[in-house]
Amino acid sequence: MKPSRGLEAFRMLHEVGSGAHGTVHHAVALTRIFDLEAGTDVAIKFLRRELIDDPVFSKRFRREAEIGMEVRHDNVVRFHGLLDGMLLGLPYLALVMEFVHGQTLRSLLDSQGPPLEALVVRVGADAAAGLAALHARSIVHRDIKPENLYLADDGTTKIVDLGYADVVGGRTRSSLAGTLAYAAPELLRGSAATPASDLYALALTLF
Repeated sequence: MKPSRGLEAFRMLHEVGSGAHGTVHHAVALTRIFDLEAGTDVAIKFLRRELIDDPVFSKRFRREAEIGMEVRHDNVVRFHGLLDGMLLGLPYLALVMEFVHGQTLRSLLDSQGPPLEALVVRVGADAAAGLAALHARSIVHRDIKPENLYLADDGTTKIVDLGYADVVGGRTRSSLAGTLAYAAPELLRGSAATPASDLYALALTLF
């Protein structure tokens, strides 16, 4: 996958999230880029600058872009492209993704407590459909949890954060790469992740 034009094609609006490895910003496309039209809202995920030269983190970040670009499904956040360049003399590495208006399942649980049964059923059905799309391409997510299920304002649930995703039997061998609290028993025994591991994590999330 070839990176297209750089950050000059976007106007940054504000930060919407951050973690140990990067930050996510709400932005808008100023011109046509990738499969986007000018004026499209996007989420841009930046790898922290101090990690760009780290071969482990930069490879994982690029791998996330490759895997994300393979899947097109309403219940998986859409990846548009990879940005790799320099800004004011400093390097950057960023993923351009669909911007989802809504909140994570974790945010909903923290603010409102356990959701109604009808919402649980809808979230579960959407997440299962998204996982089916990933698994159909032999991709395992490896980190399904409330923080990685995004409830869009239109009622759709989308799977986000493919940072730990890999192909079944792929190059990433760390079976416990995701979140321990949602790890399937076989992962705790040292086995590699499979589609069944994702479904177990989803079941725990919905429980």
